[in-house]
Amino acid sequence: MFARALEPGGADGALASIAPLVDRALALYADGAATARQTSAVLMCRARVLGRLVQDAPDEAAAESAVAGLEQGARELLAFAEPLRAEAGVATRVAEALDLLGDVAAFRGDPHGALERYERAAAEAEGAGLPWYAVEYEAKTSGLAAQLEEYERAEAAARAALEHGAAFVPARGRARLHLRLAEILAGTGQFAEAADQALDAAHWADESGEGGTLGAHARHQLGGWLLRLDRAAEAAAVLEAVLPDITVEEHGDGMVVQTLWWLGDALTELREPREAAEHWLRAADIARGWPEQHDHAMLANLAAQALYRADLDPQAELAYARAGELWRGLGDVPALVRTLRVRAWIAIREGQPGPEAARAFMASAARECEAALAAGPADGVPGLLAELADTHRQTGELIAHVCEGEPGEAPEYEEALGYVHRAVAGFTEAGDGFVGLRTAAELMAGWLEADLGRPDAARERARRVLEVHGSGEPDETGEERRAEAEALLDYVDRRTGASGA
Repeated sequence: MFARALEPGGADGALASIAPLVDRALALYADGAATARQTSAVLMCRARVLGRLVQDAPDEAAAESAVAGLEQGARELLAFAEPLRAEAGVATRVAEALDLLGDVAAFRGDPHGALERYERAAAEAEGAGLPWYAVEYEAKTSGLAAQLEEYERAEAAARAALEHGAAFVPARGRARLHLRLAEILAGTGQFAEAADQALDAAHWADESGEGGTLGAHARHQLGGWLLRLDRAAEAAAVLEAVLPDITVEEHGDGMVVQTLWWLGDALTELREPREAAEHWLRAADIARGWPEQHDHAMLANLAAQALYRADLDPQAELAYARAGELWRGLGDVPALVRTLRVRAWIAIREGQPGPEAARAFMASAARECEAALAAGPADGVPGLLAELADTHRQTGELIAHVCEGEPGEAPEYEEALGYVHRAVAGFTEAGDGFVGLRTAAELMAGWLEADLGRPDAARERARRVLEVHGSGEPDETGEERRAEAEALLDYVDRRTGASGA
């Protein structure tokens, strides 16, 4: 009868045919001519046909009606079977009825009610000494609990499903159970065991002949979790191996992009920036067509950084230009400004346009900040002020860097110092969240003043930095600033001592 319901449009006919059989089975049971197992089997068959009607419903109204019918059929099955669960073969009917009622609750947007029924269904099967029968219900419990972020509940159910199904679940099912547990573990930060479970999932996917689909998904996740564990070499090996199996057609462009993204991250950790850039650029080209462009911009920016680290200056310049335009389109002024500043530093590398082009990029970065400050919301002002200040600081650093004369005599050092003064003032205006950047600019000004033969001004800068970072809990930034301030004082003392001698 249920086989008939599986045929296209066959559920209505199957339901009509089974209705008199239900009445007949109940009557025979009442007369003692049918067992509880036989009668519950007929009730179960009707409930399954009602479930098929839900799946085949053409619209929401039909689905609601079908769900109401399924609920009634499942409750009638439960009412019949529950008092008779001790009889042979009946306990599984109780579990199945609870499972269907869980489906009803899920359909009606009651996940907590569904979860409670799935757990009861699993408990009925286990209580009857049929733990393998509980696997499906435990899998449903695990998935729904994970969606509700009840991770302990989800993990326990997933482990139970794996334990109970070890000798009975086919390879494909075992792969899915291992992957489910892996994802739950990763959700709670247990990446080491998540990686182990993903490896098991990949193995069982291969055994089931689904290495290129389910297995590829498991290896994709494995690579990401190995990366989270700082096992970059292993992550790169896994991701490079699985990359040919991951296609837009089979897995979707999001999964392809994420695999390439992770592979770029892994290769960066392994100090292979050129190869990392290739993968990020490929991912960026895929993300180019997405409606939301943030990932495209991020990938273009990452590729630019990698090309810069690989000393591929023309390619890095093009990638930063692309990233900058994307950030501009997204209205992310700080990100745009950072691309302009890096392009300035690229411009002074060998074979590139030179200092004038570099200064033009820095000036453009400053103008972007100033325009945004003039029009921007109040909550973005401190960050924009800090970006403008850092642009001034880097402009001063760039001017001093390309200066060809002696520090004490070159007018460029005076110009550089003027920019750094503006940077200190800007970081001060930006507020307490930028103290570390302000003291870095103070020290840079101090070094310039020392080279310009102004020891007292340089000492005053160093002492201010020591005062700022000399109190409170020690931190890495504070220790670095104190060490540099002490080095500046020592440098000034040596210079003044040498000149006095």
